[in-house]
Amino acid sequence: MSDLMAQFRQELEELKKKYSIELPSKVQDIENGWKTYLEEPNAENITVLHRLVHTIKGSSATFGFDEVSKAAATLETLLKPWVKSESLPGEELVPEFQGLLKTLYIRARNVSLEDASVVAEPQPKPDEHELERRRKTQKPLIYLYEPNGKIAGDIVRQMASFSYRVESFTSLSDLVHACSIAPPSGFVVDFTGMSSERLPEITKDLLNPVCDVHGRKPLLVAVSNDDSFACRLAAVRAGAVDFFTLPLDIGNLVDSFERMIFYRDDDPFRILIIDDDEDLARHFELVLQGRGWLTKTLSNPMDVFLLLSEFRPDLILMDLYMPDVNGVELAAVIRQKEEYVSIPIVYLSIEDDLETQLEAVGPGADDFLNKGIHPEHLIVSVESRVLRYRELRRLMTRDSLTGLLNHTNLKMRLVMEMNRAVRQETKLAFAMIDLDHFKKVNDTYGHPTGDLVLKSVAKLLNQRLRRSDVIGRYGGEEFGVILLDVESADVVQSLLDELRVSFAEISHNVGDAHFNVTLSCGAAMFPEYSDPQSISDAADKALYKAKSHGRNRVVVV
Repeated sequence: MSDLMAQFRQELEELKKKYSIELPSKVQDIENGWKTYLEEPNAENITVLHRLVHTIKGSSATFGFDEVSKAAATLETLLKPWVKSESLPGEELVPEFQGLLKTLYIRARNVSLEDASVVAEPQPKPDEHELERRRKTQKPLIYLYEPNGKIAGDIVRQMASFSYRVESFTSLSDLVHACSIAPPSGFVVDFTGMSSERLPEITKDLLNPVCDVHGRKPLLVAVSNDDSFACRLAAVRAGAVDFFTLPLDIGNLVDSFERMIFYRDDDPFRILIIDDDEDLARHFELVLQGRGWLTKTLSNPMDVFLLLSEFRPDLILMDLYMPDVNGVELAAVIRQKEEYVSIPIVYLSIEDDLETQLEAVGPGADDFLNKGIHPEHLIVSVESRVLRYRELRRLMTRDSLTGLLNHTNLKMRLVMEMNRAVRQETKLAFAMIDLDHFKKVNDTYGHPTGDLVLKSVAKLLNQRLRRSDVIGRYGGEEFGVILLDVESADVVQSLLDELRVSFAEISHNVGDAHFNVTLSCGAAMFPEYSDPQSISDAADKALYKAKSHGRNRVVVV
């Protein structure tokens, strides 16, 4: 077990131990709430009492103390009709409540860590600097299995232009052997002419033995000259995550791998957990961090907008019952902001009443997960929702050709990042990049080749810049980049010059022809230019200056 995994495991065990020690006092809080109600039998006091019982029902299930949770659930069942009605329980409730409360106390007192269900083994969280290094230097390895050997050469050559290593195989046994030596990031399998019964056998041999550090299998993309529903269905059943027809559009194939590989490995999911119980929030945070994801916890829902703006989560997990503001109200408030309309909101609650769940989901949340959920189930549930959200967001905010932010969303991010820089008193730069003589490329080699050149720019920017930097396609052959937390104009000049030189060295291939393309760049600095319009205008003028002084150069103002 790695040091990081051991650390996660130890903290999870410490949280469970701390909770088991505190259980009797939590039951005592319920007893005190009961006494308060008996002294002042009103709706407010029975609501508080119900919330205390509901909370221990959920938290004990989360930490694996099922018998305690069941006892609390029985107690809650007794209280729930009175909470929902305007009438209040009378003295006839006292003996039954006292008996159930005693049962709960005994189970809480006698609870032991051995009774707790086992928490899934946390996976190591990748080091941020190591992720950055790998993203910039490591070329993803793709294995191509093509028994006929007709498309290998074209795929190997063109994907190399996008910094992929592709090795082709016509023998399945050779491919399986290669996997045992160097597991790939993904497979491309030509299904042409294969029977639907044979496909699962082939992919089983490929996928089952190979897993990465997080236990995930390589990505499988199918290609075929058969575009029928039956062939596509066979590909799905064989484990393919995407399907392309022949003749193959390499750009679309690269886009598919870009989305799946880099979304999965280089851009960790960002999960916001909202729960007034800090121990519970920390428990779920550790489970999700163990998957390599980034998390933030919030115990005061009133601060939600600040954290949403700063953290930009892919999904919100929130408790349904919290003091001051409940989950239904909070979800409705979040949905009032246009930028948060589509973000998934999932209640993490022990509420098992279907009517209550449906009423809560309507105003703004997407689903319910039970607080007693097994860690692996939680991970799968979160992952599926985030992947769908990211894909929808990509379709809405990204340029379809390059996968970069589109013009509108790049400008929105510029406003957001400049506001953040003002609050945090940091510097940033906005750069405009334009390809030199790009019309000549389209006229000479055709627009499909021009599209490949544009994609190569996007690939270079994604590889060489930090994940925190913001990259977009401004329009045509023009790109915009927001460089965050930069020290000086000299640093920006050096970075952009490195990009310029690297791009000029890339050889673009069309048949037997090879050609190179250069770029020009203009950049402006904040706080020297203090608002989005002025910094955009200044960068545009700097780009014009770079063009007018001979192109293939960088000007920073």
